[in-house]
Amino acid sequence: MNIKVSDFGFATDQNIKNLDVWMGTRSYAAPEINIHQEYDGTRTDMFSAGVLLFVLVTGQFPFTEAKQNNELYQFIIDQDFDSYWKNVDTNNKLSDEFKTLI
Repeated sequence: MNIKVSDFGFATDQNIKNLDVWMGTRSYAAPEINIHQEYDGTRTDMFSAGVLLFVLVTGQFPFTEAKQNNELYQFIIDQDFDSYWKNVDTNNKLSDEFKTLI
């Protein structure tokens, strides 16, 4: 029951709590990376894993980029999850368990 995803293109042996190099695919990147702030590698990897899980289950990205000017991501920032899911799950096919996990 452990997720195993690898991407060796950006592996590091640095202290993963204070990273400041911004690379990767914007659609999977955590907000800290998108606004070029120092970030915790473990936390941003978990964010990316959540995006990946969302894509695997739904076949679409949860938002274009994790930036405040993205309407779908703004719903998440505002904790307006009802509006988010109304826009994303238009056919009501996603389970409550999936929504809670994400």
